[in-house]
Amino acid sequence: MGRYAPSEGSLRYVARRTAKGGFGQLLYALAVQSGLSRARQIVVLGDGAPWIWKLVAEHFPGAVQIVDLYHAQEHVWEVAHAVFGPSSQQACI
Repeated sequence: MGRYAPSEGSLRYVARRTAKGGFGQLLYALAVQSGLSRARQIVVLGDGAPWIWKLVAEHFPGAVQIVDLYHAQEHVWEVAHAVFGPSSQQACI
């Protein structure tokens, strides 16, 4: 494994398929359980929804915020179509 590869059993996640209510507490509890107090840097990966970044700012001020690849590509696609037009070959490059 690479130098920065996570150790076995260190990857954890929290997900919720319902409304966002209560998600912040679940996420924060998992972070605390996973060693939040020892973290030198906090990085949050999300889909770019404003409520997610608000939650991150509330529970993890100063965290690096990264939009996941799928949603980042979606945003780039929208911009390309807005700039070049929906049927333009330039928007597909």
